[in-house]
Amino acid sequence: MKACISVFLIYVVTIFNVINAQELEYLLPEATISSAFNKPPVNASFLIRHKADSNYQYTLKSTSGMLREDGIYLKAYNEGGLNTAGSRGYGSSHTKVFWNGFLLNSPLNGTIDLGLQALDPLATDILFNKSNSPVEGSISGAGGSIWISDRIPKGDNAVRAALSAGSFSTYKSALSYTAHRGRFSNHLLLSLMTSANDYRYPSVTDFRRPLVRLNNADVLLYGINNASSLILPSSRVDLRFNYTRAARGIPPPITSTGPIAFQQDEGIKLGMAWSTALNSRSDLSFNAAYMRDVLFYYPVRNADSKTEYYVNAAPLSARWNYNRWSHHLNIHLSSTFYHVNSTELTAPDEVQTYGTIELDRDKAGLLQYGFSVQQLMVKTRLIEPSYRLYVGTRIVKGLNWNLSFASTKQVPTINDRYWPLSGNPDLKVETNRSLELGLNYSQEFGNLQFVKGSLAIFNGMVDDWIGWIQVSGDFWKPFNVQKVQSRGLDLRGDYHWAVSSRVKLLASYNLSISNPIVIKKYSGSPAQEGKRLIYTPAFQHAACISLELDNHLMKVMPRYTSSRFTTADNKVEYSLDPFVLLDFEYNYHFKIRKSKFTAVFKVNNVFNEYYEMIAYRPMAGRYFEVGLGAGFGQ
Repeated sequence: MKACISVFLIYVVTIFNVINAQELEYLLPEATISSAFNKPPVNASFLIRHKADSNYQYTLKSTSGMLREDGIYLKAYNEGGLNTAGSRGYGSSHTKVFWNGFLLNSPLNGTIDLGLQALDPLATDILFNKSNSPVEGSISGAGGSIWISDRIPKGDNAVRAALSAGSFSTYKSALSYTAHRGRFSNHLLLSLMTSANDYRYPSVTDFRRPLVRLNNADVLLYGINNASSLILPSSRVDLRFNYTRAARGIPPPITSTGPIAFQQDEGIKLGMAWSTALNSRSDLSFNAAYMRDVLFYYPVRNADSKTEYYVNAAPLSARWNYNRWSHHLNIHLSSTFYHVNSTELTAPDEVQTYGTIELDRDKAGLLQYGFSVQQLMVKTRLIEPSYRLYVGTRIVKGLNWNLSFASTKQVPTINDRYWPLSGNPDLKVETNRSLELGLNYSQEFGNLQFVKGSLAIFNGMVDDWIGWIQVSGDFWKPFNVQKVQSRGLDLRGDYHWAVSSRVKLLASYNLSISNPIVIKKYSGSPAQEGKRLIYTPAFQHAACISLELDNHLMKVMPRYTSSRFTTADNKVEYSLDPFVLLDFEYNYHFKIRKSKFTAVFKVNNVFNEYYEMIAYRPMAGRYFEVGLGAGFGQ
């Protein structure tokens, strides 16, 4: 904690000693210098985008909450607990998460807890790429990739604040300050969330008490986030800083009387990027970061015994872009140093280096095509290259199709290779292959209506899937256990209608269908062949209907998730029931002199549906929240 405060103070002093800029982009003849952080793919078959909204005064949101509205399946132990995302029937280790272009998935187990990733809706872009492909500095896995990018709100200097109170003793607060001084711009956010999470659920052990309270699931989370940009005469410098600290109780499953666990997390991320235009056709950029994650896990709350994990990562990368003859060439080199220290395992330091070449025909027209190829080296070991090929054409105005094939490689985690007595250094890398057909439609009808839609039909396969097998008693060991195939489709539609100058209607719909099946077993029970992966819904629906009338905004968000198996043999009696959720939100915007305010009223799970994302881990019922956000500026 002291080290984090020292780093942050040095960071603040440094950026506030810089003055002079107004624009976030510096224009040269036929060239634009943009942020040099690693960028998400723009030519994938299926993308879900959430742009930062500088008019959004209510600055309290979570990454998991944003994705949940898009119908992304999230596995959570409880409200505020461990939260991971998966897509297309694959798990969290196959779904990569990036913060300003830097990979967040832990080298220990390959996952990332989205419950720790708070965001600022007025200064954060979210992009979910569901396609498998090489990307700058890593891969977008079989389950796609999530890109969290910090932005600086445009406009005048402003101070924003938000407070809310909700059910289960939930309180949230946020304070932000945006400053523009000459060539320098900065956005600082401080946030705090605390909750007892003592919601009620139906008892499964005592039939005389139909409802009991969940205890010891409390959570405390606070964070500091800062984004800075400096525009120089022919280059640009960007700095990003994020600090989070969390303390969470972990109750046992509701069918158990086991001990109550406790977990403390602390994370610090510091990133820097520099870019410059070499001429009107090419630019050069570099970025670097330092990221440190600390986790203390107490098997028994309030006990002294704990396990400790320290993960340090230092990525460094360079990019050269060249544009000519309607084509875009991107050459990217990235290297990340990992150092892990834990009371549970000892692992050597590791360097992973990615070299990526991407060529696209980036000018809109009848024919579009491109490819990317990537070479990964772990220490001094070369991994078989990853690649992606795609081609597409315009069918009619506003309607395009594309076809892509990708093959990417995913290395075993540090836990898989070095866990005491169980680690398997001979594991093969996983191979993710996918074939995908996409349709994209976009059309405006006058200046009043706008329709946009995307459809992706996919056939994916993960070979040499790594899983832990029970060898004997309590002894487990990782093996390349199986080959998994997943087929399905993703569909998204958006409709905007400006009924009048006072009335606007917005609607969106998401459908996800997948069928991940074990088609071959290399280790473990052959009886699992032909079975569906656990905790993967066959389909999900999610919609949002928003009506804006003058200063009033009302949103209705229904979601449906199908049943999920919880055992590898797919026994129906142990499957989780499907559930339907309905959320409602009302916003009222008003001004007092030059200050802007937003009053918010929310009801989540309106019908008080009982549901579980993980077996015997109940989620919250009906939840109310009221809050007020304010923006003060010139």
